[in-house]
Amino acid sequence: MTTLPKYLNRLKDEWENQSSLVEMNHDFSKMQEKIASGQKLYTVCQGDGALPIRSEFKSAYVARGSYHTLSDNKDIGWHPDYMALLEIENDQGVA
Repeated sequence: MTTLPKYLNRLKDEWENQSSLVEMNHDFSKMQEKIASGQKLYTVCQGDGALPIRSEFKSAYVARGSYHTLSDNKDIGWHPDYMALLEIENDQGVA
């Protein structure tokens, strides 16, 4: 596996870890809590979750952009129900 796919897998693992930690602090029976959870997850991944691609290259912009790539590919999402929401949008003819 080349460096970029390995790195994207590391970020996805970090997203899964951070997602599970954020979920513990929110009541998902309320939509506002789901939104707050997504906002918190995004903030954490863009900050502490911005893992360096290499030990000698620590610029966070690579991780931040890579998280967006994973999100664009629907590998991760910020809202807890992101896949279901995307399916609803697609059913309505909206991308």
